[in-house]
Parts: sequence; C-alpha cells; structure tokens
Amino acid sequence: MKVRNKEEQERKKQVEDADNDLAGELFGTTTAKDDNKTKASVAVPKGIASTALKTKVDHTNFGVTISQKLSDSSAFNIIAFYKSLSKTLESSTLTSESIDEILNDIKAIRDEKLKLEKPAKQAVAKKSKKDIKVEEKKHGDVFGMATKNRDVDKYDHYSNMEDDYM
Repeated sequence: MKVRNKEEQERKKQVEDADNDLAGELFGTTTAKDDNKTKASVAVPKGIASTALKTKVDHTNFGVTISQKLSDSSAFNIIAFYKSLSKTLESSTLTSESIDEILNDIKAIRDEKLKLEKPAKQAVAKKSKKDIKVEEKKHGDVFGMATKNRDVDKYDHYSNMEDDYM
C-alpha cells in the first residue's frame, strides 16, 4: 500500500510541476530550481520578457522577433498590439521627428497595400446596359415588379381588396 501511495504522490507532484511550468510559460516567467529540486521563490524572466534592450542592435533584433511572432496573427490582433504600443510610445521620450519617421514607414506600407488592392477592385467588370436590363427583368419576375416604373406594382389594383373582405 505504501508503494502505491508513493507512486501516486510522485505522479501528483509531476502533474503539479508541469502545471507550474505551463503557468510560468504563459506569464513569461519561470521559477528557479535549486539543488534540492525544490522551487525557489525567485522568478526568472523567460522568452521575450528576458530580452535586454540596451543598444540599437538589441532593439532591432527585438523588433524582428516581435514581427515574427505577429506574422501568424490576425489583423484584429495586430491592431490591438499596435494600439497598446502607441499608448506606451505616447508617454515616452520620442521627438516629433522620430514619430514622423515611424509614420513615414507606416505610410509606405499602406501605399504598398493600396497598390495591391487597386487591381483587385478594377477587376470587377462594369455591366452593360443590356445586362442590367436582363437582371432587372429577372428580379422583377421573381419579386413581382416587372413593370418599367418600379414604384407601381402591376398588382396595385388588388391592394385594397383586403379591406372589403375583413
């Protein structure tokens, strides 16, 4: 019986350790282990949170890492990230020239996207008058507006008959 309890305790401890590790990964920290294999209370940053940003190269590498992380994100999530970042930048020591440089980069990206979207919009062919008339006739046949004047329905003279029979 004691062997079974020990096995259960070890299994339970392994599950708890795995849960703690997953929680640490989720919050970007992990707890340090000492020689006795017990968890210390010191939190050690892990992942992106542990990146030291001291030089321009560090910041550039950090930007590349962030862009790689965001490559699979949806536009909605990227917008949320950018809004959060811009709130932080609002209170930073950025000059108006620095913000103009960032703005120019964003405008260049937007202009590229617009160039790619314009051919897609132009691909929609304009319909000829004949095609429009055919579509109007089909629509009128289905929904009862087969006359030239759309405001007058060909069954308008029956519209007041309901009052006679109620």
